[in-house]
Amino acid sequence: MDDMNTGRPPDGKANYDQTPPPEPHVVQSPMPPVQTPMRGKAIAAMVLGICAVVVPYGGLVCAIIGLIFSIQVRKTNPPSPERGYALAGFVCSIVGLAQWALVIVLCSGMCAAASCYSTYWW
Repeated sequence: MDDMNTGRPPDGKANYDQTPPPEPHVVQSPMPPVQTPMRGKAIAAMVLGICAVVVPYGGLVCAIIGLIFSIQVRKTNPPSPERGYALAGFVCSIVGLAQWALVIVLCSGMCAAASCYSTYWW
C-alpha cells in the first residue's frame, strides 16, 4: 500500500529507466500588426473628431482638420481597421461642425433680434 502512494514499483526500487516526459509545446507569439502609413492619420482623425464634439472653443478647427484627415484615409485605404478609426473621426467631425453651425445660426439670430429692438416703444 505504501508503494502505491510513493509511485515506486512494487519491488521498492526506483525506476530510472523511464523516458522523461515530452517537452511542452511552445506556442509562437503572432507577429505584431503591420503599421500602415495612414494609421497615424486615422487615429488623429478620430481624436480630432472627438475633440470637435467635446472642446468648446477649438472644436471648429478640430472638426475641419479631423474631417480632412478622415476623408484622406477613407480614400486611400482598402477596408481595414484604419477605416474604422477614420469613419469614427468623420462622424464626430460632422457632429462637431453641426454643433458649430447651430451655434452660429442661433447667435446671428439673437444678434438680429436684438438689433431690431434696440429702442423700446413705450
